[in-house]
Amino acid sequence: MSRNGGTAEDAKAAASHAGSDGGNDTLRHYIEVNEGRKAKVYNDTKGHPTVGIGFNLDRGNARAVMKSLGIDYDKVRAGQAILTDAQINHLFDHDVRTATSDAKEVVGSKTFGELSEGRRIVVIDMVFNLGKAGLANFRKAISAIQQGNYNEAAKQMKDSAWYGQVGDRAKRNVEMMRSGDGPADSHEPEHGGSRPSTHVWHQAPALSDVRSGLAVLKLGQEGPAIKKVQTILDLA
Repeated sequence: MSRNGGTAEDAKAAASHAGSDGGNDTLRHYIEVNEGRKAKVYNDTKGHPTVGIGFNLDRGNARAVMKSLGIDYDKVRAGQAILTDAQINHLFDHDVRTATSDAKEVVGSKTFGELSEGRRIVVIDMVFNLGKAGLANFRKAISAIQQGNYNEAAKQMKDSAWYGQVGDRAKRNVEMMRSGDGPADSHEPEHGGSRPSTHVWHQAPALSDVRSGLAVLKLGQEGPAIKKVQTILDLA
């Protein structure tokens, strides 16, 4: 799983798919904003072929997961097949469930259950970004989380190599761990300036709902639908 921004075309259905335990649209949208959404294979920042929402094709179970969903791994990896929105969502479902389960195991089920929504999202997103072993390496931060010392946990996260490697994603996670707020209170767009933002992120509805008349876009909203509209206006 890698950090990469998605294009407007790839993000058409960005916030429209509901999930569970996951059944949390805020969690899912937050990870998707961090990872990006790509229908065709690309190389992530470490050179791993990746597709969908941070689905690393080099990982050990990638072929088996794709096969279980009827996806031709070899064609996708060779760039000869484009994933549908449904296939991207199914791969994402699998990864969100796995990341949630791993986060619970690393910090402990009891501790995980006592965390605010924002702090749960942080540890799940870190598993999605770093893997289970990667989160487990934050021993001092995990110990602080288990003790309810969230300022210390945030400090330990900030004092890591990871913080300097993933940019604004890390800044958001550190602030959410410190404050306990969800991404609606702490989201900062990529390339949004040199200092972390705490402006309110009002999630826009899915573009498909806007097109069908089930929802409307409003000032102050952000998300894939807004990016798509901005792209259209830029091309006009």
